[in-house]
Amino acid sequence: MNQEFVHRRRYEEMMDVTHDTVTNWMQKKWQRGKHYVVVGKNTFININEANAWLRNYQEVCSSKTDTSE
Repeated sequence: MNQEFVHRRRYEEMMDVTHDTVTNWMQKKWQRGKHYVVVGKNTFININEANAWLRNYQEVCSSKTDTSE
């Protein structure tokens, strides 16, 4: 089964990151409605968007630390 959204706790487990890490991403990096949605008191992460952001973030960081010319 291919899910687009998973509960925030499940995403934290899948990615092996802390609750605070995801909170930081949500507050500073992710867009509500794109990377995550809130339904009542539950937060669901859009796996496709969050993982695309993570891949892009990794590429940006590695290009900043690349010292080859």
